[in-house]
Amino acid sequence: MLFLAAGCGANSPRPIDRPAPPTIAARCGVHLPGARSFWFRAGDGTILDGVAAGNGRSAVVFAHGYPSSLCDWSNLASKLDRRGYAVLLFDFRNLGLSEKGGPHEPSSDLAGAVDEARRRGARHVILAGWSYGGTAVLAAAPRLDVDGVVAVSPPPNLSNWIKGLDAVAAVRRLRAPLLVLYAKDDLRTPPAGERALAHAAASKDKRVIQFPGPWHAYDLLYRSPNRERAMRLVLQFIQTHAEG
Repeated sequence: MLFLAAGCGANSPRPIDRPAPPTIAARCGVHLPGARSFWFRAGDGTILDGVAAGNGRSAVVFAHGYPSSLCDWSNLASKLDRRGYAVLLFDFRNLGLSEKGGPHEPSSDLAGAVDEARRRGARHVILAGWSYGGTAVLAAAPRLDVDGVVAVSPPPNLSNWIKGLDAVAAVRRLRAPLLVLYAKDDLRTPPAGERALAHAAASKDKRVIQFPGPWHAYDLLYRSPNRERAMRLVLQFIQTHAEG
């Protein structure tokens, strides 16, 4: 079966000759009506797997944690799909079903994912990531001309692991609206680092919100005592900024 990446014009990406990935229901146990699994290419041509749903002009592109997969964000993606947004989830290279081998290049992966969302009809794009994915969206966003960035529990600087993955340095060039959520006693996201993010970000519209406790990423949004407030903040941010 020849699965074509989205688009069929002269500037379309090269076809990817492999069977489509499994459905999100099979992988994540989440029902996402109309979801389509597909392969696409990162900015440097690396083959990544993704899931897209919805046909809205505003899309949310989700970046997962490490070591994990696109299933991380499937519950929120389903909620947004029901509200009329397009959603795109994907696996970073070397994780999930995406191509393995070589160094991690999260900025290139995100560039490909944002391009894919736009090829599928999105006029406005919000990036949302948590943990490793949160750092990745902060590092990539200044070069991607997106309409907003949500980062949940983002370690401020992972450049000792992945070259260039320094969110604090990157957000000095960020103009898009920014929302960062983190927990005070989460050792992976120390308050000093998150305050450095807030101070460094060039965005005029920026909120960095601290919650009590040790909750990290998924747990902050779905299991913490403050999960309802955290989720409400994320949804309100997307609603406010998804139309550019």
